[in-house]
Amino acid sequence: MNKIWVENKIGVIALIFTIVGVIGTILPLMGWLAFLTLPVSFVLGIVSLVKRKPHKWLGITSIITSFLAFIANIILWVILAVGIFVFFNEWLAQMN
Repeated sequence: MNKIWVENKIGVIALIFTIVGVIGTILPLMGWLAFLTLPVSFVLGIVSLVKRKPHKWLGITSIITSFLAFIANIILWVILAVGIFVFFNEWLAQMN
């Protein structure tokens, strides 16, 4: 069995959740997936750092990447909401 998996299972799981969250952030209209997985990966990354296990880079990578992807996801959803608002505002203005 892989040495990293045996020594730091929580860190590996956190990194897997982070990868799924980043994919959810990149794909259009899949941000809900990122909103579910990225906080979980952030918490699991912190837990893997607190435990006295080797391979702490898994937790650090998970924390940094999940935080940045979560911020990017929020920005993308705000841009989407503003775009929809502007579209309907212009559409209603043309109807009058």
